[in-house]
Amino acid sequence: VPDSSFRIISTRYRLELLPADRAVRGTDTLGIRLLGPQTGRVRFRLFPFYRVTGAWVDGRSARFSVEADQLVVEGTGRDSATLVLEYAGRINMGSDFARIDAERAVFHEEGALPTGLYELSYVRGSIVVPRGWEAVTVGELLAREERNDSVTFVWESRDRLASVGWIC
Repeated sequence: VPDSSFRIISTRYRLELLPADRAVRGTDTLGIRLLGPQTGRVRFRLFPFYRVTGAWVDGRSARFSVEADQLVVEGTGRDSATLVLEYAGRINMGSDFARIDAERAVFHEEGALPTGLYELSYVRGSIVVPRGWEAVTVGELLAREERNDSVTFVWESRDRLASVGWIC
């Protein structure tokens, strides 16, 4: 059951796909609007193959814990907050939300990002894929930068979105 005490209103993410290891590394900066009485904590759904390596609320290190497929972040007792979450993991199986292999990857936000109830009005994302791959998602392509062994795509949308996903 999604945490109804907040809404995700913006996300700025960076995902690095490592198909040889069937792995993903991510950093997500979430703008959230808090609703009703607050407990000082919020819960996100996060695929269980991810390990969270850091959490910050409004620039300060935050306590966090993982309970089943829920990431609990503490220290959010205001009307709004900016959370930064870092995580990584290996995807050992495919699902409808996350699939990666040596030739392609498909992700819905539930398989790539910490999720909650969305009222997105701004999304900016960077996707780093192996050289020779392409990446497609919603919004306008702002940049495509090639490096020795990878390509970074930067996308942005200011439209109201119910969800995001990627095909690489």
